[in-house]
Amino acid sequence: MKRGILLSLLLILLAACSSDETEEEKTRVTPVETEEIREGTFTVEREIIARAEPSATSPVVPGAPGEITFISVEEGDSVERGDALAEITPGQGESQVELQENALAQARQQLDQAIASRDDAEEAVERAKDQEAPEGLSGLLGPSEQELEGQVAQAEQQLSQASSAVESARLQVEQAEIQLEQAREQSGPETLTSPRSGVVTSIQGNVGDMATNQQPFATVVSLNPALITASITAEQTSLFEEGAKYQVDVEASDEPVEAQLTNVATVPGDTGLYSVEAEISNPDGSIKPGTTAVFQLPETVVENTTIIPTEALVETSDETFVYKVEEKKAVKVPVSVESSQTEESAVTGDVSEGDSVVTSGQITLTDGAEIRIIGEDE
Repeated sequence: MKRGILLSLLLILLAACSSDETEEEKTRVTPVETEEIREGTFTVEREIIARAEPSATSPVVPGAPGEITFISVEEGDSVERGDALAEITPGQGESQVELQENALAQARQQLDQAIASRDDAEEAVERAKDQEAPEGLSGLLGPSEQELEGQVAQAEQQLSQASSAVESARLQVEQAEIQLEQAREQSGPETLTSPRSGVVTSIQGNVGDMATNQQPFATVVSLNPALITASITAEQTSLFEEGAKYQVDVEASDEPVEAQLTNVATVPGDTGLYSVEAEISNPDGSIKPGTTAVFQLPETVVENTTIIPTEALVETSDETFVYKVEEKKAVKVPVSVESSQTEESAVTGDVSEGDSVVTSGQITLTDGAEIRIIGEDE
């Protein structure tokens, strides 16, 4: 008897618990976050990867080969135009001066000989003009008048040639004098100076090494402004306008910086891509060559469309939908995505501007579930 009573009580308790759980499930309210839908033009931020480069590069080449006797800079140093970088002492400067002095002496000797020959030619012309054929005896006792005229013409021709030889010898003397002056200048130490303001990016050699005039001793690059370059397809060229300003993300800055486009190639390069160049102010040199940069290009995709937060989308293997808020309930609404980005998406469906959609908490929702909007007064 007692056992029967206990069994009955146990069944009653189990039934009551089951009834409470069912009632709790029916009245469960899911806390969610929501945002309003808006209408407008949906744009996509197209990203073009680029790279920072020096806006100018200047090699510093010695005028003559020689020994590096002094270096005043290191790689990475900032320099101004005209700053001394190094000193080069020619190895055979004195012998070159001696050779040019001998060449000048020889040129002057040739000039003296040419002048003497010209003077002789002038005297020959005068002698030829002074000769006269004897009257009545022309052709019998001496040269005829025609022969005398021929001698004069020949003498004048020789004088002309001698005069040309003098001018040629004068030019050779002048050239030898210039070469001697250059040899004397090059015989002393040469100070290499920076051709522009910038940063020294490479130095070839150390003190005591030999430098040549066939390759740069150093290279100076200009970092202000920084040059941003990218390679784009033919279709992307329409996104760029020469002279226009664009937002660019660079590693050296937490915020996007403004770049002005300076060039858009009209013909493709060897790779079939078109190059674009833009300049960014870089007074502190923080944007280094090789730094990655990204052009941010807003592009209109869909006009007059419905725009929702991307996080409101719920995607399954066979459908995409959102939960629209209606009278404190979540109503499942299928949508089609026209275009999407991280923050927002353009969609079509039974949603319109001003509607609220669930953006957080929708994973556990079902169609028609009761919801409570977090932060809303109850």
